[in-house]
Amino acid sequence: MSEALAPRAPEGSAQIALVPLRFGGWAMKGLLLDGDDKLTVRFEGIGTADWIEITALPRDAQGPVFRRLERCAVRYRGALVSRTPARREEVAALVLAVGGSIDALLARAPGKTIAEALGRSRERGKIVFGRDALRAMLSPEIVEGSPIAEGFALADVYPSSYLHHAHGDDLELILDFRRAEDGRRLLLVVRRRDDTRPAFATTAHLSLTHLSLGASDPPGADAVRALVAFVLDLRDHEGLTVEFPGVAADVAPALLPAPEPVPELPPNDEELNLAINADCEQSCAFCSIKETSPAEDGGDRALARLFADLDSNRRRGVRTVRINGYDPLAYSRILEVLGRARDLGYAEAHVFSPCTRLADPRFCDEVVRAMPPAGRFNVPLYSLRPEVHDKLVGRPGAHALVMRAIDNLEERLGPAGVWILIVATRENLADLAEVLAFADRRGFACYPHLPYPSFESRADRYFAAAPRMTDVADAIAAARRRGLRLAVQGLVPCVVLRRMRAEGAPLKAWLDVPDRKPPLPGTEYRDERFRHRADEAGHAAFHAAAVPCPHASRCVLAPACPGEVLRSYAEMYGLEELEAVSLKELVEAT
Repeated sequence: MSEALAPRAPEGSAQIALVPLRFGGWAMKGLLLDGDDKLTVRFEGIGTADWIEITALPRDAQGPVFRRLERCAVRYRGALVSRTPARREEVAALVLAVGGSIDALLARAPGKTIAEALGRSRERGKIVFGRDALRAMLSPEIVEGSPIAEGFALADVYPSSYLHHAHGDDLELILDFRRAEDGRRLLLVVRRRDDTRPAFATTAHLSLTHLSLGASDPPGADAVRALVAFVLDLRDHEGLTVEFPGVAADVAPALLPAPEPVPELPPNDEELNLAINADCEQSCAFCSIKETSPAEDGGDRALARLFADLDSNRRRGVRTVRINGYDPLAYSRILEVLGRARDLGYAEAHVFSPCTRLADPRFCDEVVRAMPPAGRFNVPLYSLRPEVHDKLVGRPGAHALVMRAIDNLEERLGPAGVWILIVATRENLADLAEVLAFADRRGFACYPHLPYPSFESRADRYFAAAPRMTDVADAIAAARRRGLRLAVQGLVPCVVLRRMRAEGAPLKAWLDVPDRKPPLPGTEYRDERFRHRADEAGHAAFHAAAVPCPHASRCVLAPACPGEVLRSYAEMYGLEELEAVSLKELVEAT
């Protein structure tokens, strides 16, 4: 918050903005301005059912008040489970902290109403809704890079880009808040007010909704939402005329035939993840996502949003783009998307697709020509046996198409341009070693991983497809006997250690210790290096729920382990397979 609106915090409170955000055992949950001279602030007890609503009024307000200060009065109402003298004293201190904040603001704005002292403006005029207009409405209280609550700071403002969650042609904008301390994010959607759609807050012309990132709210989330809603309510009013342009209007420069030159910025290791959900024509045994979000092409409307994301992220210095989704290569405008990335100066493109369309050599040529200089295709191959692969993907003939696509890609890009992906399921554990041997013979990188749920429900296909980790360890042992080193992402090393010890395999023959903790499949997008198209929280940026390993704090393999297990796996198989490994056991295994 700006210094002008942030008086010094009272003793024992957290950073304050307009009013204290946290005070003792209380956290601010809501701000409401009723008219020009009545501000109500709601606090809830941290870890309790207690709540307090504190109202600031003009000093000469009629009726009972708790205290009349120099320039305002305060009253409160609430509910306390415990009414001890200490708790009552804490409540009184909180009420006075709020009153003191408003009193200090009024001292800097003599003759103004509470709303005016807080920054309310009722000037008539016209604005065009867009990134710059929204930033102006939030400023000076909320500006990029300045923490506002519990360490959360506005990181970026950008168009909502996820087609399946778009409800019209109007531009919608995302406020992307991030906390450097732990990488947590909050995504708020700001759009034209529509009282038929749910929103956590509305102003005269705007609606605000919150996108979940698949995890519970972190501390400070309520305060961030309340402050954003409050500041927008200060600036938005019936006297304004707000024009809401179509999606493409915000990105008009990006739709020109030749993109504007992008200035070189310092090297950036972030990756833009674009989810393009054109139909993959498959129905994989481990994937339920299309059951909740049907595939759709999107055409020109999706293209405008994709161009916007490519343009804005390239200007931030991002040089790598991940082309992801159901089958992005089936999107009707995919060649334009790839060409746009190349022309904007992206250095790398990583394509995640079933790749069956690349069995057509002419289409493969067109895709490779359109891409940025360094192209890589992540090709799913679940078995060398056609009947097993086709059964897993639910499409007869898919295996033959994938094998032709691999040949086409190798011919055009060499082995480095092909990465083989394997999802380890109950159906194909016996096939993992064969796929790995195939990749080794051809010089391809190979990345097997465990499946993860598409949504947290017993109805998800994950529950029918996911193998026990002990059985995967058996497959690793079988591969080792053939001289192959098979590593499966998501498999905890303590399970492998027990199997390798029985096999008589030395530690160095199977254990990899990465530079940082390996993520569980389904949780990769927690990593802050990935930037997502705005509205992808519920799908492409899905975070599968996980539970911590109960032995992580006393296991010497912790640096090589995710330290957690998917919640769905724990629900299905329990955690009995997990055991802490002692230093003695590790030395003996070595």
